[in-house]
Amino acid sequence: MIHDKKQILQKALKTWGTNAQILIAIEEMSELTKALLKNINRGKDNRDHILEELSDVLITLEQIQMIYGFTQEEINGAICKKMEKISKRLPTEEIPSAEE
Repeated sequence: MIHDKKQILQKALKTWGTNAQILIAIEEMSELTKALLKNINRGKDNRDHILEELSDVLITLEQIQMIYGFTQEEINGAICKKMEKISKRLPTEEIPSAEE
């Protein structure tokens, strides 16, 4: 069980350094990309592998957030702006809810 995720991530940054963890983040994103491509291009049933790589990416993205000192409010604001851009590019008809 994880006792304190933030504490563990900070210790990893202190132990291995920010540049190393940034490179690890890039590597993990590449591995997720590969797993997704195998799923689509080769029709592989690799859901478990995708989940593993996605978990690695999410962990390293938290470290990126810590390295650059982004607050959750900043990230949420940037996400909202991106979501507005996406919504403007979507067809104007009603978007079905997840319940439908």
